[in-house]
Amino acid sequence: MQNGNVPDRTKIDYTPYEELARQWTNITVLRLKSSVQKKNIGATGKLLSSFMSSVNVGNGEYIKILISYLYYGKFVDMGVGKGVDMATALRGSKFKRKRKVWYSKTIGQEVTKLSFFMARKAGSQAANILLDFPQKIEM
Repeated sequence: MQNGNVPDRTKIDYTPYEELARQWTNITVLRLKSSVQKKNIGATGKLLSSFMSSVNVGNGEYIKILISYLYYGKFVDMGVGKGVDMATALRGSKFKRKRKVWYSKTIGQEVTKLSFFMARKAGSQAANILLDFPQKIEM
């Protein structure tokens, strides 16, 4: 990994999918925690300490990435809670809570990066398969 912030792009082609997913998950959790801290969310620190993640591979067919945290963090991101439901928040009533967008923006950016990494790896594998085909077939 380069500087601990992104998977080393020069090694993506050679990194197994599972390891790439684990690296991405670790980095994403760090970025989500950083976002919580920057937005000054959770005076008790419970949200920050609640983050957990796992990467599971099923029969080599798929990779399942799970990132979990305390449920109330979702409401802070949406600007709802404590008597303010989603409809009220969207209407812009005087009771509207201020959104602290810590999750939706960060996870959107990180999922885009993951899709880039996986697409690059798949593209490299496809190119390598084509390179393995014989240049000339004689019969």
